[in-house]
Parts: sequence; structure tokens; C-alpha cells
Amino acid sequence: MYYLKRGEIDRAITMFEHGLKHNPWQDSKSYFAKALGFAKIKQKKFDEAEEILTCERLNFDISQKGTCLVLRLHAQAELNLSDDTANTIAELENISNPHIVNLAVHISRRYKLGKEKDTYLSTDEIEALDRQIKAEEEFLLLAA
Repeated sequence: MYYLKRGEIDRAITMFEHGLKHNPWQDSKSYFAKALGFAKIKQKKFDEAEEILTCERLNFDISQKGTCLVLRLHAQAELNLSDDTANTIAELENISNPHIVNLAVHISRRYKLGKEKDTYLSTDEIEALDRQIKAEEEFLLLAA
């Protein structure tokens, strides 16, 4: 996370990829997968992020799955994968962590998903939501 915070995304990705590939402990692999997915989102490589954040493949435990799902929702929203976002939103309904719920609401509002599809947002509102989403994603990763 240090390199991500400093804007050294490529260096962070190298470390996260190494950790995901070589770390023998599943809970640590899930951390590296989430961090790698987030870094790919920061690079605007949403297709790669969405693939990395396939929660079922990574066997996340319930406490980690919410973060994976909400990051995946962000990537899917950017890719305009409406069927996939609907499925991910449905999965997120089982998550009770208020930070994850709040982030999912912001992503849904920002990208006009689900109940938010007819919402009008000004440029200022979009920019504010983008800042909130980024901050909330960073918080979830640091809290892991």
C-alpha cells in the first residue's frame, strides 16, 4: 500500500503480483488479490481488475468477500457490464459491513446502477463521488 499511496502503481503491482503468486497462506493471498485489483482500477485497467477480483476463484472468507465484491462492482461499472453489476449488487445485499455498504451505494449512484439508474448528477457531484469512492476503497484495503 505504501507504493500505491506514493503513486508508484507499477512497483506496487509488481509486489502484489508476487505476493499473490508466491504467498502460501490463503488469507494473505486474498489481501494481495484485493490490493492488486485496486491497483488495476487505479490504472484504469478495469478488465484486468474484474478478472483478478473473481471472488469465487480466490475462496475469500465472508469477512473478505465484501471488499472483493465492492471492488469488483467498481470495475464492472466502469466496463458497463450491466448484467454482472446487477449480480454483484445482489451478492452485496448479504454484506452488513457499513463501510462496504456505503461504498456500494456511492458506486451505484456514481455509475447509475440499479435503483440509481435515473439519477441526474452534476459534474461536481460526479467528482465528489469519485473522491469518496477512492478514499473508501483505500480505507477498506488498509483495514484488511
